[in-house]
Amino acid sequence: MKLIKSAAVYAPEYLGEKDVFLAGGKICKVEDNIRLPSEFGVSIIDGTDMLLVPGFIDSHVHVLGGGGEGGFANRTPESTLSGFTRYGITTVIGCLGTDGYGRDISALIAKVKGLRQRSFRIIQQKTAFLHLLV
Repeated sequence: MKLIKSAAVYAPEYLGEKDVFLAGGKICKVEDNIRLPSEFGVSIIDGTDMLLVPGFIDSHVHVLGGGGEGGFANRTPESTLSGFTRYGITTVIGCLGTDGYGRDISALIAKVKGLRQRSFRIIQQKTAFLHLLV
């Protein structure tokens, strides 16, 4: 259990400076001043001068890496979970891209499943018109 104290909370509208209580991976309470018994063993996080926002959605991500149009030497690395969460991204739309030689839909599905096993929400996309949930 965690209690974030005195953060500027957006949900997505601005709610003001609030305390947020989390338990079991869920937001349980958002109020002005939450007080919990010390025997609860809650980890307290000072949110002063910090923003607390919902997770962001990145609607176009090449999770297998981008590039490749100019040859194999100009490919970019695969996406990492920490690369998303570092910036508050909790959901992405995974795109395959134009490199059909070094990357394919099977590799994209495998990458998506790997990220999902690490509790990340990802939607995989082969083209701009086809959305597949794995």
